[in-house]
Parts: sequence; structure tokens; C-alpha cells
Amino acid sequence: MEAKKTVLTRSVTIEPTDTVIEFAPVSTRVFSHCSLRDRLYNSVFRTAQRLPVDVRYDMYLPLLNTVTSRYPLGTNVYERDWDVLIVLDSCRVDALRTVAPEYDFIGEVESTTSVGSFTGEWLLKTFTERYRQEIAETAYISPSAWTYRIFTERIQTYDTVDTARQHTDIDIDGADFELVKESYRHLYRGWPEWRTVPESAFGRIENVWLYPVREPETRYHPETTQVPHIVTDRAIAVGREHDFDRLVVHYTVPHYPFIGGVDPETELGPHQAHTFPTALRDGETTIDAVWEAYLDNLRLGLDHVRTLIRNIDADNVALTADHGEALGEFGIYKHPYGVPHPRVKRVPWTETTAEDTGTHSPEFEAFDESTIDGNDITENLDALGYL
Repeated sequence: MEAKKTVLTRSVTIEPTDTVIEFAPVSTRVFSHCSLRDRLYNSVFRTAQRLPVDVRYDMYLPLLNTVTSRYPLGTNVYERDWDVLIVLDSCRVDALRTVAPEYDFIGEVESTTSVGSFTGEWLLKTFTERYRQEIAETAYISPSAWTYRIFTERIQTYDTVDTARQHTDIDIDGADFELVKESYRHLYRGWPEWRTVPESAFGRIENVWLYPVREPETRYHPETTQVPHIVTDRAIAVGREHDFDRLVVHYTVPHYPFIGGVDPETELGPHQAHTFPTALRDGETTIDAVWEAYLDNLRLGLDHVRTLIRNIDADNVALTADHGEALGEFGIYKHPYGVPHPRVKRVPWTETTAEDTGTHSPEFEAFDESTIDGNDITENLDALGYL
């Protein structure tokens, strides 16, 4: 599909995967140009929003977990051909199409359906026993503590802190475990049968997210734990020093907070912080400002991708996302767990190549992970707006 230019005015037009949705700064919906499918989505979401949160959880999540833990809805990335998979966290299809002309390594941007609507769900449903052989030859550069929660602590597996301690080598603090259980109770609703592999199944996992937690001076911006520069650095090092069949490089941009183009000495504005939906509803910012901040954050990630693909060798590099981002369509913001929102479940897919020109020398060493504790994890996830 040929990319169309998105024009930003006070009433913004943002292109989703198939249709054009117009929305005003405080999420006033205009559906005069929507497809029948989008009208149906809107009716479903609006109806669901009238129900109490507990009712929605009790009615929907048990069924979702019971079915999709066994039969994920979407295309697993291991069903596609790639040597290096670059994951741009929360990247929308229309956003990548908008900035694609600015980057010579991005060609046609197609779309695919993700198996998850937030990072934890994507990890649970992507790295499963079905693909254990491929995962054994995969190195994963992780900027998010979700990988540690899912693959190492395996929080989706244990109902109590006692059972967690019995089955892992990690001394999980009881209070921290209960916080996790409460915060991520959606993983346990129903009768799920998660078939996710443990950390030991991977060829290599690097928990890059430890750097901004343990060494705050390495942060790209002091108000977040996003470190695209360190992700790039460690990906280049692993690509040069090891010979894995596959390399997954996960960037936590354009995920909020939106730090692209922001001076580290400058405090994030209401359109850039992870509380931007509240700022929109309160009239403290506009959707124009949020969209521009989101695109700048995507550009930040792509600038680092450009450095990466010029410093590793790979015949087939794929750019995609773990999930997209809702920016007020159908009254939904961000990327809620298990929500089949078309702007969240549809993600970009584009392919390129990489050649090591030797223009970048890695500076960061692999972090010592022997002393990870609950405070490290909580700080990382809290800075990304999950807690």
C-alpha cells in the first residue's frame, strides 16, 4: 500500500491500517468517514466501557486467557523469515509510514497482526515451546524488565510467592510479589496454559534495562529508563562477538514517555509524559502535540536503528512492533492487555539489510545480572508507566 502523507492540523487525521479516523484534540470522535468494521468496533468498545471494570475482567479475561494462551490470535514472528528482528515498542503502522520517507533503509511498510496488545502478552505468546529450537539460537537484547518477569521469574506461572520460591532460584520478596500479582492479575484470569519458555531456553538474553536503573547517569532522559543508545551498543557487540542464527533487538521507543528531541535538562511536558491521556482529557495538551511527540520518539528509535544496521551483518532485517498504540480511537488510549483494538493489534512489518561498516565501537559491557532484585524491576516498569 502506498504511504500517504499525514497532515497535522488542530483536528488531526491519522491513518490506521485500512481506514481514516478523524479525531479532535480531546478525543471527540468523528465517524462520518469510518468503515462499517470501525463503527462496529466503536459500538463494542463503547458498550464495554459502560460496564464496571471488575465485570469486564470477570466476563472477558477468563475466556481470553483460556483460549489465546493455547491458540494465540495473530502471526508469530517465528513464522516469518528474518535474521535480525528490530522491535519498535508501541509503533503504529501509520506512524512508520509517515516517517518512512526520511529513512533510506525503510521501503514498503506492510502490516501484520501481533499476537499481543502489550509487551508482556507479546512475550508470553511469541517465545513458546513450539519454537524452542529457533529460540535456542536466538539472542535477545531487552530494554524492559518484562523479559525478566516473564522468562526468569515466570510470574505467569505461580499463584503465590511460596510456590514461586519453590520453583525458582530467585528470592522473591513477598510484598513485591503481591504487588506484581495485583498489578498483573490479568495474566491469571480464567484457566490459562502459558507455554512460554524459560530464560535458559534462549541462546542469550541481555537485560539492558538494568543500566538506567543501576546507573541513572546512563539514561537518555532522567524521567525515564529508556536507553536506545545502550540497546544499539549491546546489539552491535552481540552481533559481532557471537554467531546466533537470530538476533532480537527491542527498543522501548516510540513507547511513552516521548523523549525524542527533548533536551535531557528539560522536564517532559504533558504531551510527552506517560500521563498524556489524562492531560488530553483535562485540556492541558492537544492531540496534535501528542502525535508530534510520538513521531519524534519514533524518529529517535529509527536514528539508532540506522546506526545498528550499519554496524552488523545480516541479509534479512525486519522492523516490526510488539504492539501498536491507541491514541483515543474508540475512546481507548495506550495499549491495554488483551484488547483487540485495530490500532494496537495491527503492527508494521518492513524488511531491509544490514552491513557492518565498522563506524561504531561499543562502549557498554554486558551488565552483571547476579544481583537483580524486585526494586530494580519495579523502578524500570514504573518509569515506563506500567505501575
